[in-house]
Amino acid sequence: MSKRSTVLVFLLAVAAAACGGGEGGAAYDDPGSIETCDAVVDAAIDLVEDFVAAAEELQIADLAATEEPAAVAESEAAADALTARAVELGCSLDEVNAEITERAADVEVDPDNLVGLFFRNAVTSPETDLLE
Repeated sequence: MSKRSTVLVFLLAVAAAACGGGEGGAAYDDPGSIETCDAVVDAAIDLVEDFVAAAEELQIADLAATEEPAAVAESEAAADALTARAVELGCSLDEVNAEITERAADVEVDPDNLVGLFFRNAVTSPETDLLE
């Protein structure tokens, strides 16, 4: 499994529970509304923040289930749509991912939220691209 897939599996496992769209930037559930490369980054950070919040309800065992969560395909499509929107806007995916990596490091995670910590650490790894 690629690093992006690993990150997405954790993200996607709770995507259905996430509200979508944080307080800043465009909503990640409506990529067509995104008009700038900075807004792509904002939407990705909203996604990270919503995942971290939703992950508080998860245990590591929830992620080890043998059955793939139903939301995985939908969430991968959403990540692909964000990527496609970035490309349509002429954004450099390297620059967008670098900004996501840098800003995701500032996402606050409760130390007891192991799934959220794992996800944030994966997203902030320079070897992981959320958008590809």
